[in-house]
Amino acid sequence: MIEEFCPGWFAGFDVVFQAVTVYVTLAVAIMGLRIHRFFGTERYKLHAEGFILLAASYTVLTIAKFAHLAGMLGVKGRPPGIGAAAILWFGNILLGAFFVSGLTLLTIAYLRVKDRVQRTLLLVFAIMASLIATFDPRPWAFSLLHTLTGTLLIFIIVRLLKNPKKNRNSYLVIIAFISLVIGEALTSAMHLINSQALYVLSNSMTLAGYVLILVSLSTCGRHEKKQSRTHP
Repeated sequence: MIEEFCPGWFAGFDVVFQAVTVYVTLAVAIMGLRIHRFFGTERYKLHAEGFILLAASYTVLTIAKFAHLAGMLGVKGRPPGIGAAAILWFGNILLGAFFVSGLTLLTIAYLRVKDRVQRTLLLVFAIMASLIATFDPRPWAFSLLHTLTGTLLIFIIVRLLKNPKKNRNSYLVIIAFISLVIGEALTSAMHLINSQALYVLSNSMTLAGYVLILVSLSTCGRHEKKQSRTHP
């Protein structure tokens, strides 16, 4: 976990930020499932599954941060007990696995990877990378993990930019993923230089990116439903 990077004045806001992120990512997932059921498009199903995993990762993070804030995982100035350490360790594993798996599914959806073997390989490599970073406590390992997730997001942005049929909503999605990339880049740098300011900025950019995706998906769903009614 990364509580040590959170400045004291931001601690309460931090829990709220993570809780709102859980709500937004779940809302995106639910909306994606509704669009999938309406149109039967696999891309929206993968999109929704990816955001379900992202929501799960942020749920783990929110619980850990709330427990840390409430003093449930140890008192400041005294090392946590074995139980608390085990909770943190297991939470780290779940957080990394859910987060990286979710982003990998989004990458598969946007890059339109059809082959199941290729999909499985991507997921296996991504989960292995998250586990390696989890078991290596050195800052560069976490920095490398966020560099990996940022790279996945960049692939999505490149794919979106190559789409010849771009509209206002498409550009909104591109801006959203750019915001997520900036958030991952700031998080990666935060682990290397131990900056509390970057922690606040990365959380803000990440939440902004998810909100923009929610807005764009909502707009896309309404637009496609109107088209289906106009052209049955």
